[in-house]
Amino acid sequence: MTMNEKSESKYDLIMAIIDAEQHDIVIESCKKSDTHVYTAFNVQGTVGKKSFKLLSVEVENPKEIVFILTPRDKTKVVMDQIIADADLDNPENGILLVLEVKDLGGFSSLLSQLGIN
Repeated sequence: MTMNEKSESKYDLIMAIIDAEQHDIVIESCKKSDTHVYTAFNVQGTVGKKSFKLLSVEVENPKEIVFILTPRDKTKVVMDQIIADADLDNPENGILLVLEVKDLGGFSSLLSQLGIN
């Protein structure tokens, strides 16, 4: 059953694009906020100007994107916790986006186990 068959959208996807070294900070923020549905990807790209030159080659810090699925009523709490803990008010540390989840499938048993369906 998809989410649209049950009700209107009630989940958000928080995307934190951060330096890889901040991964543990973001995951701890999720745990503090009692949010347990997340995954992370290693990516290439730039956020801010954290880079250095090595033998005349510009080297960027590795980045990660952490996807966090959260019930809409918890989105602001989770978002504020991540911004505070990872110091995302400093643009050098990364960015955070929130997207409305229009449909969701395949998670119903997981969401039931977590008590967030």
